[in-house]
Amino acid sequence: MWMKTGGNFIIISSNIASVLFLSTVLLLCCSTTNQTNVRNDKLAARLMEIHYDGLFADGEQSLADNIWRTEDNRQALLEIVINNACDDYARLLASEILFEKKMDYPAKELEDTLAYIYSKALFIAGDHSGRTRLYGNSWGFIYQGGGNDRLGSRLVKIGKKAVPYLSKQLDDTCLIEYVGLEEATIGDLLNYRVKDAAAYYIGRITGIAVPFHENWADRDVEIEGLKRKLEIK
Repeated sequence: MWMKTGGNFIIISSNIASVLFLSTVLLLCCSTTNQTNVRNDKLAARLMEIHYDGLFADGEQSLADNIWRTEDNRQALLEIVINNACDDYARLLASEILFEKKMDYPAKELEDTLAYIYSKALFIAGDHSGRTRLYGNSWGFIYQGGGNDRLGSRLVKIGKKAVPYLSKQLDDTCLIEYVGLEEATIGDLLNYRVKDAAAYYIGRITGIAVPFHENWADRDVEIEGLKRKLEIK
């Protein structure tokens, strides 16, 4: 390779030229990757600020619609879902927008990822952080039926891959909170814990009967029986 400098020509070896070219490509790739990470981090933070209820609030155009309208956000949403380093709550919210807006979502390759994310959503609903980020309203009234069980229907659709993740929550005694005049009244009476919901969805997915009882002691007996059946299977 020839290069002109100060009126003279000098020879740059092909090896040096290749190194210079590769270095330039790597710098461009790193710059693009950093920009993508910043974009995704900003969107994930925005999702968590909006929260689940705010994302799908009724109106002429929801915030989910506004996010989906931007082309860059559509790819970013999928990248957030598959990124284990992202907050699980952000991954859930990104997935919910994709479920609502993307006709061919999810791809089969995402089944295990979604099994984890939607099982973890029950943990999030248990308010372990000291601040409620996800209310029971999104799960419906579980054993009693009724309400909007959007998240529960996703979990059942995902199927058996969710069972190992749900099984880890069969000892979780955190309460699931409901909001709204009627919903909160019913939710307070039912006193659902994370472990009750996990047992219910395992039962629906596997076909194992898990009868519901009003008091926690009897529910715990059923849950212990479910654990033994899962070990047999």
